Amino acid sequence: MPEITKPCPFCGTPPKVEDGDHESNMKFEYFMGSKERPHYVQCIMCGATGPLSKTVQEAADEWNNAKWVEWSK
Repeated sequence: MPEITKPCPFCGTPPKVEDGDHESNMKFEYFMGSKERPHYVQCIMCGATGPLSKTVQEAADEWNNAKWVEWSK
């Protein structure tokens, strides 16, 4: 299993790698041209989600290297 080195940027909770559901499968097929099940990293507390990726490693890398938007109050 790939290592996710960064906590959620919004709530600080450790995330986990997920397999795509039906809706994300349809989006993945449309954008990536692949019928394989997509993977993504999602925070287990607030639900923040990284981009859909072809492999578990790619999903973890995308999360670890993400440039998150800073939200102002």
